[in-house]
Amino acid sequence: MSYPQPSSNEYAIKGVQFFRLLTKLATPGDIYLSEQSGHALAIGPDSDVANVNVAYFDDQAPTFLTQTLVGPPRSFTGRIDARNESTYAPSGRKGRIMIWPADLYDPAFVPSNFVADQDTLSFITPVLDVIQYFKPQQSLVPARNDKTFRFPQIDTSEGRNTFLILPFWGRKYASCRIDNQSTGSVAWRVTGITYYPNDQHKATETEIEHIDTLNVGDNHTTLVRAQTHGVFDALMIEVNVSEGEGPTPFEIVMSDTPS
Repeated sequence: MSYPQPSSNEYAIKGVQFFRLLTKLATPGDIYLSEQSGHALAIGPDSDVANVNVAYFDDQAPTFLTQTLVGPPRSFTGRIDARNESTYAPSGRKGRIMIWPADLYDPAFVPSNFVADQDTLSFITPVLDVIQYFKPQQSLVPARNDKTFRFPQIDTSEGRNTFLILPFWGRKYASCRIDNQSTGSVAWRVTGITYYPNDQHKATETEIEHIDTLNVGDNHTTLVRAQTHGVFDALMIEVNVSEGEGPTPFEIVMSDTPS
């Protein structure tokens, strides 16, 4: 496999009481494996991915495969065995525990107003964090940490729109603050992105706020609230500097807490 595949065996051999699958996503189809049995599964504190599928061997299922879902509001407590000596049907894949994101992700997404060979488009690669416990757990509260992204400077060449896509699955709140330290006015837009399956790498784009002119020395904060705007798979930040140059630092703070 071309993407990172941490080994649960190394954790078990070294006597660690849990296996932490902490990795950046390489593609939307990443599937991770655990060859070790466990007693509970939960989202880790640093996960951008909110919902994770877990499949395991079940003798009573027609294909011997049963699936569950873990996320910030729910964990799974109970023994799940890795049946490495058995195989799923009809694939013939070994009966290891399989873990993969349930949230949609498209790293090839192109904004509707993106101009090729002129604008710039960057993605913050999502982090998958899942913890498999090797000992019984009474209960788990899989809360995620708040995340802060700071950008002191991105490409703001005159006349060029700069797009930045940040993972936002399951988040209830974001504070997006920009400070115009350039020598020109700045246009600023925050958009919620909802992915859906398609071959054109499109998504539903919901504009949250658009500021046409942020003058030199001004700053502005856009608040994203689930109660007001809904929930999104990603946030898109768009910046354009008009007739000037210089830094336009901005900061994005995300939280699962709706305030």
